[in-house]
Amino acid sequence: MRNISFDDPLWLLLAIPLLAALLIPFFISANKDNRSRGWIASLVLHVLIIACVVLAAGGLVYTTVMTRTKIYIVADVSHSASRDLDRIDEYISEIQENLPQNSRLGLVCFGRDSVILSSSGTRIKSVKEAVVDDSGTDIAAALDFTSTIFSEGELKRIILITDGADTGAEGGVIAAVERLMAKDIKLDTVYLDSNLKEGEAEVQISEAEYTRATYLGHETFLKLLVESNTDTDVMVDLYRRAEGEADYEKIDTTVLLAEQGINIVTFDLPTDVEGVYDYKAVVSSAADSTEENNEYLLTQTVAGMRRILLVTGKAADRAALEARYSDDAVIDSYVITDRNKDVPYTVEELSTYDEIVVSNVDIRGINNILAFIDSVDTVVSRFGKSLITLGDLYMSNTDDPIFNKFEELLPLYYGNGNKEEKLYTIVLDVSRSMFDTSQLDMAKDAATKLVSVLEDDDCVIFLPFAGEILTEEGYRPMKLGDLYENEKTGDKMSYRQYIYKQIREITPHNGTLIASSLKEAYKHTESLNYRESQVMIISDGESFSYEEDNVVELAKEMYEASDIVVSTISILTARNDPRNMLDEVAEAGGGKYYQVNRASDVAEVVFGEIADNFNESIIEKQTNVYIERFKDGTVEGILSLPDVYGFVNTDAKNDASLVLSVDYQKTPDTLVRVPLYAYREHGMGRVSSFTSSLSGGWLKDWSDSASSRFFDNMLSTNTPKEYIDYPFDITFTHGAGITFVEILPSYLNPRAKATVSVTTPDGQLTSKQLAFDKNGYYTEIKTPVLGRYDVKVTYTYGTHSFTAETYFNVSYFPEYDDFTAYDIGNIYAFMRNVGRVYTDGDVDLTIDKNEVATYEYSFKIPLLAAAVALLVLDIFIRKTRWRDFAAFWRKLFKKGEKR
Repeated sequence: MRNISFDDPLWLLLAIPLLAALLIPFFISANKDNRSRGWIASLVLHVLIIACVVLAAGGLVYTTVMTRTKIYIVADVSHSASRDLDRIDEYISEIQENLPQNSRLGLVCFGRDSVILSSSGTRIKSVKEAVVDDSGTDIAAALDFTSTIFSEGELKRIILITDGADTGAEGGVIAAVERLMAKDIKLDTVYLDSNLKEGEAEVQISEAEYTRATYLGHETFLKLLVESNTDTDVMVDLYRRAEGEADYEKIDTTVLLAEQGINIVTFDLPTDVEGVYDYKAVVSSAADSTEENNEYLLTQTVAGMRRILLVTGKAADRAALEARYSDDAVIDSYVITDRNKDVPYTVEELSTYDEIVVSNVDIRGINNILAFIDSVDTVVSRFGKSLITLGDLYMSNTDDPIFNKFEELLPLYYGNGNKEEKLYTIVLDVSRSMFDTSQLDMAKDAATKLVSVLEDDDCVIFLPFAGEILTEEGYRPMKLGDLYENEKTGDKMSYRQYIYKQIREITPHNGTLIASSLKEAYKHTESLNYRESQVMIISDGESFSYEEDNVVELAKEMYEASDIVVSTISILTARNDPRNMLDEVAEAGGGKYYQVNRASDVAEVVFGEIADNFNESIIEKQTNVYIERFKDGTVEGILSLPDVYGFVNTDAKNDASLVLSVDYQKTPDTLVRVPLYAYREHGMGRVSSFTSSLSGGWLKDWSDSASSRFFDNMLSTNTPKEYIDYPFDITFTHGAGITFVEILPSYLNPRAKATVSVTTPDGQLTSKQLAFDKNGYYTEIKTPVLGRYDVKVTYTYGTHSFTAETYFNVSYFPEYDDFTAYDIGNIYAFMRNVGRVYTDGDVDLTIDKNEVATYEYSFKIPLLAAAVALLVLDIFIRKTRWRDFAAFWRKLFKKGEKR
C-alpha cells in the first residue's frame, strides 16, 4: 500500500492568493517586447517556489507499508560457547535457508565485546572467523550494540543464539530486552546447550577454602576443589612468594588420582614467619582442554602475636596470665575493683582483640555490663573471636538476669544453674506425735525453708503424711515458679506460695506410716524423667511397728534401682533416740541425715548443709583430673594431668565438648564427674570455660611440662580461625571484569560512611564511596586483569574511624568455569515471554500481522529546501543576461570537446 496525504490540507488553498499575487503583476506589466527567456524562466521558478511552500504548509506525507525485513543474528562466541561453533554455523545456515523474500540477513558475534562479522545483505561468514574477547558473555551489550545498526523504514528483528550464561551486570539483560521492545525490535532466542558433554576432557580448580589472615605459628591449610569430568591423574603444584618478591617458589606438590566429579586436595600453609604471602595452585593433566582455569591465586596474611583482653577480679590472675602467655600475646588487663570498673565494651573496641578472658570476677561490678555482654556475643558469633572464662564467676545459685544473659554464651551451667528439671519430694510427718513440744512447728519451719532455697525451675511434690498420704493435689509435680490455680476456690498464686499455704494449714492426724508414705512417693516418682530426683523425709521417726514394708530396704531400693536419693531430717524429742531409724534410711538412700532439736537449728541445717547439698558450688578438695577427649587439640601430646585442689561445680550443656572432668563427691556414697574444661562453638567463634583458675592454690601441682602444654594448647585452640581486627564483614563477589564489594558493619548506621580503595595488579588505584541501603554498604570495582588486588576499607562515623586492609584475587574470569551448569531457564528468565525461545535453528521467520507497520515520509523539509534553492536560482537568472548565460555554457562545452 502506497498513499499520499496532507496533514493540513486547508493550507493548499494558500496557492490561490499566492499565484494571483504573482501572475497578475507579471502579466499586467509585461508586453510582447519584454517577454524574454529570463522573464519566462523567472516566472516558472516563482510558480515552483509557491508550489513547494504550499505543499510544505499542507504537510505532504508519503505513506508505505514496510515489507522489507532486516534480521541480525547475534551469536555467542565466548569461551563457554566455543565448543559449539559448528552447531552455531548450522543454526545460521538453517535460518538463512528459510529467510523470507525481501529480507536481508546480517551477523553480529559477541563475547565480552561485540563485532559485526557480516553486514546486512552480505555473505554470511562462519562464526569461527570472529575475533572477540572471549573472557566474558555480555548479552546486554551485544543487544544494545545491534540495536544501533538498524535503519528506519524496515522491520527490525534479532535472533540471539546463546547458552544464557551472562557474566555482565545483574539485571542488565532484562533491561536490554525492554529497550529493544521500546524500539520495536523483535527478539527471539535460540538456546545453546554448552554444558560439558560425555567424553569431553576437562580439569579445573573450581574453588579454594583458606583463611585470608591467620596468626603466627597457627596451623592453617588450603583446601582446593578440583573438578574433573573423567577419571585421570592430575598433578597439583603449590607455589609461594613473599610480598615484594618477583618469582614464585614451588613449596609442595601432589598427584591426585582424580575421579569424575569433585575432588579435594589439601595443603598445609606455612605460618612460621610473619608477613603477606601470595600463593598459586596449578593443576595439569593430559585430560584437559582448557588452560585458563588451571591456576588459582590467593593471598594470606600471617599476623604477629595475638591480642588478649583480660577482665579479672584478682591481680594475681593478671600476673599468672602474663607469665604464661607474654611471649605469645599482647595482654591488656583490667582488674575490677570498687574504683576501677571500666573495660572496653563496644563491638568496635572488642573487635581488636583475638581472645577475651573473664577470670574470677563478679561481672555485675563492670560498668556497661549489658553492652559488654552484647558486644562479646557479637564479636564471638560474627567475627570469630574467642571468649574464655576461668575460675569462679560468682554465678552459682544466683538468679540474676545479668548472669542468665552471660550464661547463655557459656558451655556450662554454673552451680544450681542447670536448666534441666530436678524433682524434690518433701515427705512431711504430721502425725499427733509431732505435736509434742512444738515438734511440728520445727518440721513445718524446716519444710518452708527447704522450699525457699529451691529454684523456680525446680519441680516439687509435697506429701504430708500420718496414717496415710494427706494431699488434695495427688502426686503431680509442678515447678515452683509456675502459676497454680485452685479448682475449688479459683484462687491463683505461684506453686511455691501454694505449698507455703499448705504447710501453714497442716493439722495433726493419727498414725505414723513412714514406710507406706515413702513407698507411695516412690511409686509416683520412679517413672518420671528428671536429671536429679531427691526425697526429703521430715519426721520424728516414731513409725508404727506393724508396718509391712521395711523403710530402710525401701530407701536402698529407691537409690540403687532408680537413682532417687533419700535424705532425712529428724525432729528430736526427749523420747526418741538421736540415732534412730531415720539415720539408717538416709545412709541406705544415698542421702544425708540431719538433726533438729530446737528452732534455731532449722536455719543452720536448711541454709547450711542442705543448701550446700542441693546447690554446692565451690569445691575446695583435691580431686583427680580425667581426659575425656584424647583427640582434642587442647590435650594434644598429653597422656595425664595432675590433680586440682579446687573447682566450680558445673554441668555441661548438651552442645558442649567436654575435654577435662574431675571427681565430685556429691554424697558419701555418690561420686560423679563434673566438667573442668569444656567449650562450645558459638556462631563463627568459640566459648570455653575452665572451672579452676590460673592463680591461687587450686592448681598447686600444675607446673610440669604436661600442664604447661595444656595451657599453651588452650590458648592456641581458642585462637580465632581468621585474624580480623575491624568491626565489619567484607564480602567480594566476582563477575566478568567486575567485583562487587559489600561491607556489613556490626550495627548499621545510615550516617556512617564507607570508602574502598583498590590497587590493581598493574598498579592502578581506584577509590569509591560505598552506597548505603538497609542491608549494608556496597559498590562495584572494575577488575579487568588477573592477579592480586590490594583493598583498603575505611568505615567512619562521627569521630570514629576504622580501617581494614585485605586482598582478593582474580584467578580466572567466570567465563572459564567449564563446569557451570547452563540452563534454558536462564533465557526464559530474561526473555519474560517477550519472544520465542528455540532449542534448534528451526526459527519461524514469517511476518506476523501484528509486526506489519507503515512507514511515513514527510516532505516538509525537502520542499522548503527546494523553495530556497529555486529562489537562489531565480536571483541568479535575473541578474545574468541570457546571452552571457548561453555563452558560458558554449564555452564550457568547447573545453570539453578539446579534452
